[in-house]
Amino acid sequence: MKSINEFFKDEDLEIGKILVLNSANKLKLLEIKNLIKANHIEEVKYDSIEQFSKEPNTFAVLIHRIFFYTLDIVQNGTTKNIKIYKVKGENAVSTFLRIKTEDVLASVNWNSKNIKDLYNSINTRVAIEEVKYKLTLVKDSHKDAIKLFEKSNKKNYIEQKTNEIEKLNQEYGEKDMQLILDKINELMKNTW
Repeated sequence: MKSINEFFKDEDLEIGKILVLNSANKLKLLEIKNLIKANHIEEVKYDSIEQFSKEPNTFAVLIHRIFFYTLDIVQNGTTKNIKIYKVKGENAVSTFLRIKTEDVLASVNWNSKNIKDLYNSINTRVAIEEVKYKLTLVKDSHKDAIKLFEKSNKKNYIEQKTNEIEKLNQEYGEKDMQLILDKINELMKNTW
C-alpha cells in the first residue's frame, strides 16, 4: 500500500464533520439538513466499484474505504451499504437525526491526523489478516506433512513444531489488532 501522502496533502484531509447513514434510509437530503441544522450537506459519492478497489486517489474513494473498513471492524463484520455526507456548519448536531432514525451509523468530526491514523490502522489490519490467512495455510500444510510422514522417523521432528505453529497462528497480531480496534473506537467517539 502506498502512503496516503502520495495522494493527498494535509489540507485535503481536513474534512471536518462527516455523517454516515444506512443507505436504506428514507430521508431526503433537505430533511437531513434541517434535522442536523447544517448550513450545507453534500453526499460523497464515487463512480464505480472498480474505482473503490484501486488506490484511494480521490477523496470520495478514500472516505468510503475508511468507513467501510472502520464500520466493519466496529460492528464485527456487519457493515451495511452506506451513504456518506460531508456536513458544513459549526452548529450542526446529529442528536435530532439520531432520535428520528436508527440509520445513523456515525457522525464524526475528523482532521487530517485522524484520517491518516485510520488509513494506517486499516492498512495494518489488512496486512495482519493476510499474514494470519497464510499462517492458517501453513498450519494446514503442517498437518498434511504429519500425515504424510506418519510411518517415518521424520514424523517426530515435524510434530515437535506443531505447538509453535499453533501458537503463532493464534497469537500473531492479536495485540496490534486490539490496539487498532481501541484507536478506531476512540475516533468514532468524536461525534457532533
